[in-house]
Amino acid sequence: MKKGLLAALLCAMIFLLLPAAAYAAGGSFGGGDGSEDNPYQIEDAADLKEFADIVKGENTKQDTAAWAVLTNNITLENSGESWTPIGSYAKPYTGTFDGQNHTISGLYVNVVQSSGDAYAGLFGYNNGTIENVKIEDSNITATAKSYSAYVGGICGYNNGGTITNCSS
Repeated sequence: MKKGLLAALLCAMIFLLLPAAAYAAGGSFGGGDGSEDNPYQIEDAADLKEFADIVKGENTKQDTAAWAVLTNNITLENSGESWTPIGSYAKPYTGTFDGQNHTISGLYVNVVQSSGDAYAGLFGYNNGTIENVKIEDSNITATAKSYSAYVGGICGYNNGGTITNCSS
């Protein structure tokens, strides 16, 4: 009985620790830890979504200053679900995103803001650095019911950040 209980507890501990170990090792990224010296390596649409979640603090510890590089062209499948832009007025992006001259296509953004300003693009609100990325074959819109709507393929609103060698 004790051996069975011990084995069950051991299995439960391994099951609970595996997700944390995967995240510590870079999650599903091709590598990197989000630092300047070791940026996240974004290989596919799932990695891009995971990076966005980290910046936004969704389902993980928030890091608005995360560094990332694209390692491939990425095509996002438009399933009718709108992309939530990276960075917001309350949580602006402050890191560095280097597209390494890759292209992101199929980006669908539809921001509807009932109060306050709306920010739409791959990035919504930027105070960091975005460079060397191209957005194509995408649909980006925003509606602000009572204030202003800021829309751009790369970034909706750049507030003191730097955007270089980018196109949409």
